[in-house]
Amino acid sequence: MTQERRRFFRITDTVGVAYRILEEGELPNPEDIAPLLAAQDFSKLQQLINSYGKKDPELAIILKLMNAKMTTLINELNIEARMTERMSQHLQEVNISACGMGFHTDEQISVGQVLALDMVLYPSDQHVHCFGELVASEPALDGRGFYTRVNFTGLDEYDRELLIQHIVQRQSLLLRNYKQHLSKPSGGNEE
Repeated sequence: MTQERRRFFRITDTVGVAYRILEEGELPNPEDIAPLLAAQDFSKLQQLINSYGKKDPELAIILKLMNAKMTTLINELNIEARMTERMSQHLQEVNISACGMGFHTDEQISVGQVLALDMVLYPSDQHVHCFGELVASEPALDGRGFYTRVNFTGLDEYDRELLIQHIVQRQSLLLRNYKQHLSKPSGGNEE
């Protein structure tokens, strides 16, 4: 017996897809870093710096400057994250699960390459941001572009759960539609 490789349900669905090929050594998508930084309690840090300033004023100045730089960095990352969200989405049929996706691209991409991905799930219009490590990119059977498969990486727990819920809901809808189709009388006239 062969061992099943899939860990999650896989469906064919229509989603908005935008991707960007990351250059070697490029900083990961800011959306992965910004929430971590934003969650830090910088006001508490400022209070501690102010109270410590009485003991060592020079160190307090250095810490205040570092805190200001961190605040600036967070603001810049949030701006870039919003710009990433506006990347041009291409509505297309994909084969998707909570661990990866197959979709069409205009270009062939090298195996192992990492993509920054922004997906829009319909009809909820929810965005899922993650990275995808390229597994394969082969000429599409219809002769238009390439069929590209990626394994998701950098998918936080919230986005993974969002994706799982979307897939389960879509799968349930597809099964319901299929059962309704089967229950309809085939051919002939009914009186």
